Amino acid sequence: MKNRIFKHLEKAKHGYLIIHTPCGNDIDIGEKNSNIKADIKINDWALLDLVLSKGDIGFGEGYIKGLFTTSNIADLLLFISLNQRELEPLFHSNILYSAFFGIKNLFKSNSIKGSKKNIEYHYDLGNDF
Repeated sequence: MKNRIFKHLEKAKHGYLIIHTPCGNDIDIGEKNSNIKADIKINDWALLDLVLSKGDIGFGEGYIKGLFTTSNIADLLLFISLNQRELEPLFHSNILYSAFFGIKNLFKSNSIKGSKKNIEYHYDLGNDF
């Protein structure tokens, strides 16, 4: 799984990305001399499952959950958008992963408690907003 993701990242043609892994390793992608520089610190490998299962939505959820951080989200998104063609397969959810999570969700009952939790998770913007 990690290899699949890093294999696509290595195809990036524009900019420079440094990936800080949960193990403490750093992975350099692209040209260090580039004007476009971004960084991502993966706090939890669960981010990779989310990206593979839910694509770009999973990436966003990973950011919200704190599974990764970055010093500048705009630079990271610029790096991703400039390398869209090379990275696109990562952000289209994998059919097998999607099927697994779809089946898993079938067994979640839609109760009042569950509905309340879903509403709070998706729509509660919190006091800061």
